[in-house]
Amino acid sequence: MATQADHIQATIAQMQQAVAEQRRVLAEMEETLAALQRTPGYLKSGAVGTHLTPTPTVEKVAGGTRTLANRNVTAFVRDYLAEYHKYDEKINIGEIVDYLVRRGVKGKPRSLYSAVHVILKKEVKTRGSGLHYKSGVGFFKSREKVDDLTHRDMELVH
Repeated sequence: MATQADHIQATIAQMQQAVAEQRRVLAEMEETLAALQRTPGYLKSGAVGTHLTPTPTVEKVAGGTRTLANRNVTAFVRDYLAEYHKYDEKINIGEIVDYLVRRGVKGKPRSLYSAVHVILKKEVKTRGSGLHYKSGVGFFKSREKVDDLTHRDMELVH
């Protein structure tokens, strides 16, 4: 249990930290004030208009080209879809991201999620994949011909 002496020592330590912080703030203010006092001299000399340090130039990559660190993400997503045998169930993109990470793909989870979403959208456009997308439902694989999810006709696509 803390004694009165312990409380006094803690209070002393807090006060010393507060004084040190105030001295640091005061030193910063004095440094800023000194810099401001030197500024009119720089303005009169004309040295302010030009950059004293060289500005780095950014080289632009030729239009439309982009180098990806993970060139095989699309192949991994297609492999996942080929192994995915649950029909008429929502495909969880988070599971695909986990699958990619287990395969050694590097990147932020959010970026990988976005990349997988774009790849899945493109896969939906290729009709042979059996992959479908419905707003509010998500991505899913189906053996059925899917035009309208509210009316499920059992006509199989051969």
